[in-house]
Amino acid sequence: MGMARAGKSQIDKVHLDTHIVLWLFDKELDRLSSRSKEYIDNSVLYYSPLVHLELQYLYEIKRIRDKPDTILTELLVNIALQSSELSFDAVIRQAVQNTWTRDVFDRVIVADAQINNAPLITADKTIQKHYKKALI
Repeated sequence: MGMARAGKSQIDKVHLDTHIVLWLFDKELDRLSSRSKEYIDNSVLYYSPLVHLELQYLYEIKRIRDKPDTILTELLVNIALQSSELSFDAVIRQAVQNTWTRDVFDRVIVADAQINNAPLITADKTIQKHYKKALI
């Protein structure tokens, strides 16, 4: 995957769901659609700070082997992935409206993308059903 650059013609901001961050870290690019790969190559990439927390949770329950800081630092260096810096209050106010799921991680991750009116790359079928800018 190429690195998105600020000076490039861009689709704009694109947010990544937790499992997409893991796929990129594990270099499982074949799991992504060609459209998602294009977005990744031509956009500024963001993740919700809740992705960091979810990665920590997955690490603690031994579902992933690498620490979140290792994963996120490598992706910052390799693809310029950065944490969204939206107001926590604004994100939570948006997440409260996402009543289509009880999954707190999903509610907040989607809310972060919604505030930016940005695509969210995710394989989660529930998110795809309820967030019109979700793609895989």
